[in-house]
Amino acid sequence: VDFYVGGTRAVLRTDDREAAEREARAYRGWDAKDVRVVDSAKPADSGGAARFDTPHGVATDRSGNVFVADSLNFTIRKVSPDGVVTTFAGTWGAVGSTDGTGSAARFASPQGVAVDDNGFVYTAESSRWVRKWDCATLTNQWSVQLSNASTMTGLGVDNSSYDVWVGDLSLAFPVLGNLIKLDSAGTFLSRTLFRAAG
Repeated sequence: VDFYVGGTRAVLRTDDREAAEREARAYRGWDAKDVRVVDSAKPADSGGAARFDTPHGVATDRSGNVFVADSLNFTIRKVSPDGVVTTFAGTWGAVGSTDGTGSAARFASPQGVAVDDNGFVYTAESSRWVRKWDCATLTNQWSVQLSNASTMTGLGVDNSSYDVWVGDLSLAFPVLGNLIKLDSAGTFLSRTLFRAAG
């Protein structure tokens, strides 16, 4: 089993869970001998020439492709099992929150990415938009803006119901964060608040 960790300018792959956890906690260095660097430092595609800038979310599909929320390049990147990197959606350096096909889409610092068992890709970004993408056609299936969210911190999909879960870091103490649930069509279902103890 491979584990993927997003860092400041790199995405790492390792088959050692402890190494993945250690590097995730350190969020720097990437110098452990058992961690292999997929890419690091300037925005281009095509395998070893590809670079990331502050990747956040990392997810894999059933074929072994890795999807990366490349936050400060404002793109979603795709890394094939043999290490070839392409831009799945968005255009490097082009900021926005616009639906579109492939490079016509725009992101405002994507923070999270998830993939369901049917190969659909889900993204969350700092402008509070959550979107569902068709991996085959690179088109978005739906998009919803969570107007009462603060800072997107995570994204996941339930592969039985295809409900979407969004982690939201609260800026209003004592609420520490929220877990927002959307249905398979992107409709808001619920919000769970997490509060500081005491």
